[in-house]
Amino acid sequence: MSDDSKVLSIKPAAGSKIVWNNGSTSNSIIPYKEGMYWVKTESKTCGITVDSVKVKLKACDCEILIPNSFTPNEDGKNDYFFPVLTCEYSYYSLTIEDRWDNTVSTNNVNAKWDGRYKGNLCPDDIYIYRIETIEKKYTGRRKRLVRDK
Repeated sequence: MSDDSKVLSIKPAAGSKIVWNNGSTSNSIIPYKEGMYWVKTESKTCGITVDSVKVKLKACDCEILIPNSFTPNEDGKNDYFFPVLTCEYSYYSLTIEDRWDNTVSTNNVNAKWDGRYKGNLCPDDIYIYRIETIEKKYTGRRKRLVRDK
């Protein structure tokens, strides 16, 4: 499991003070061990907010391969953004967002983004994506090893 797959992050209100249980004041942290992680934000408009998540790390055979760029110029080469999935999922969600919070999203594992928003080609820019999955549970003879630390 790469460190990129273990990032915890938040989107606080503008001007918020942030502190994680490890003392970090950044918008994201990488949990290196299992356990409870919490983050506290404080702002004039929202007051003090605390949220937590329990992190359980496990070995996983599934990978999601994600391109770091694409060229939606209709030349037939690399025109679509889509993750390559190596497992089946009972839940899948892909959300792509620009810096102005315009989003495109899908629950279709076969969907490919053509770089358009509301029918118009989006400008060259940096876009944020979020992929959420739940691996499909198998019954029968297939076994999966989970290693607890």
